Amino acid sequence: MNETATRARLLASASKLFGRKGFRGASVREITAAAAANLGAVTYHFGSKADLYAEVLDRLFDQLATRIEQAASGDAAPTDRMRAVVAAVFGFFVQAPDVPRLIVHLLSLGTAPPEAILRHLRRILVAVEGVVQAGQARGDFRPVEPVLIAFSLMSQSVWFALAGGTIGPVLFPGVDRDALVRKIESHIADVVARALNAGSVAP
Repeated sequence: MNETATRARLLASASKLFGRKGFRGASVREITAAAAANLGAVTYHFGSKADLYAEVLDRLFDQLATRIEQAASGDAAPTDRMRAVVAAVFGFFVQAPDVPRLIVHLLSLGTAPPEAILRHLRRILVAVEGVVQAGQARGDFRPVEPVLIAFSLMSQSVWFALAGGTIGPVLFPGVDRDALVRKIESHIADVVARALNAGSVAP
C-alpha cells in the first residue's frame, strides 16, 4: 500500500475525528479504522497520537494563515482588503468544517493554544494588524485594537460556519447553501466594517 496515500488518509480521518470528538475523544483505533489503515500506522507515520494531532493542527492552521495573508496583501484599499480577509476566513471554514470544530474544542479547554498553531496565529494577527494600520493611516478606520478585530471576525466566522446549517433553514427557508454562505459572509464583513469605520461612534 502506498505510504504517502496512507499518511494522507490518516491526516484526513484524524482531522474529522479530532474535530468531532476533540483530542481525548478520538481514539487511535477509530482514526486508523476510518483511514483503512492498521492499528500501528499512527505510530509508524507520526510517532504518537499527540504528534498526529500536532500535525493536523499545523497543516490546517497553516492553510488558514496563508489564505489570510494572501487576502490581506496587495494594493487594494484597506476596506476591500478587510472584506477579502473575511471572505478568506469564512470561506475556509465552510470548505473545511473540521477547522471550526477543532477551534471550539481548543477553546473549551481554557488553556493556551498548542505550539503547533501559535506561529500561524501570529501570522494571522500580523496580517490583520497590517490592514488595520493601513486603514488608520488613511483615516478610513478609527483607533481600534487589531487583535480584537482579528478575534471578532474569527469568532463570528467560526460560529456561523458551525451554526449555518442549523439556523439557515429556519431563518432563511428556501435559500440554497451557496446563497446562504454569501449572505452570512456579507453580514460578517458588514459587522467588521462598522466596527472599523472612522465615522462610527466608539463603544
